[in-house]
Amino acid sequence: MKLKIALLPISACLLLSSSVAFAQDGYQPHADSQDQKSGQFDRSEKKQRSIFHRPKKKTAAEQFKLAQHLEAKKHFRSARDAYNDLVHSWHTAPEAPLAQLALAKNLFAHRKYEKAFNAFQYLIDYYSGHFKYNEVLDYQLKIANQIMNDRWGDVFFLPGFESPEKALPLLSKLIANAPNWGKTATVRLSIGMIHEELKDFESAVIAYESVEQHHAKSDEAEQASFRKASCLFTLSEKTPRDEKRCRAAMSALASFLANHKQSDKQTEVEQNLEVLQKRLATMYYERALFYDTISKRPASALIAYRDFLKKFPASERAQEVYTRMEVLELQVKESSK
Repeated sequence: MKLKIALLPISACLLLSSSVAFAQDGYQPHADSQDQKSGQFDRSEKKQRSIFHRPKKKTAAEQFKLAQHLEAKKHFRSARDAYNDLVHSWHTAPEAPLAQLALAKNLFAHRKYEKAFNAFQYLIDYYSGHFKYNEVLDYQLKIANQIMNDRWGDVFFLPGFESPEKALPLLSKLIANAPNWGKTATVRLSIGMIHEELKDFESAVIAYESVEQHHAKSDEAEQASFRKASCLFTLSEKTPRDEKRCRAAMSALASFLANHKQSDKQTEVEQNLEVLQKRLATMYYERALFYDTISKRPASALIAYRDFLKKFPASERAQEVYTRMEVLELQVKESSK
């Protein structure tokens, strides 16, 4: 019986309601070594004074009021330029992080999602402690969700296609920003689900394992464990003669059964574990049969048959193997004389 993988809508894992209230607005990230090695902590280039960013006012406070006025008058592009000019010209002024945040929100409101994500990231890179960290993380997660579900390539009013993989670098960056955030387990799970949807099962398994490793007590851990086992089972189905993949899938399925005894997936997992056990038993039997009937090496066949019985004593072929072994033992005795 083949495993039925019920892909959950990715947006269900990522989408956060605007009414979500975060318990700790002062959250600060504490990166673990694995996230640091992923190279996610490279800072964006620092904004500096430039002939291309000349503010219209003489002070940061006046420039900020000008930008707010432009935004209130719905001159959104001019407002963005004014905010950006302020940050370039007065990077350490008290108004700078306020301007950068306003710039990011402006970009988000006008669906310039990738620029908005980078603008929020600039706050994290250069103005940590000067804004509500969870608010920015929330925006970045919403942006990743939006980019993942946006349609690309629309032509002549025909629908384009979704490219969930475009959200992967954003989600990875979000993990680097906040490896211990309350939503990071969901982010890691979503990365796995995107890879799974793209049929990249090996990458999906790695992502699901990261949920189990870093968020073992989270609600997402059970789902990650099940989906990892599902992916490994699918890989085993694709290469049914691969003993290594078969054993990896069996290990994942058995681990799920041991650790999640109250799960409603127990029956499904047991059925697929049984499929793999029978497949592995067939591999062992056919190996012994090769030594017996093709290679004509009774001593080697006896060893292989014994190994088969040791590992699969309840196999339906057990009695047949016992009978054949009696014949082979006589042959070995005769040959030794």
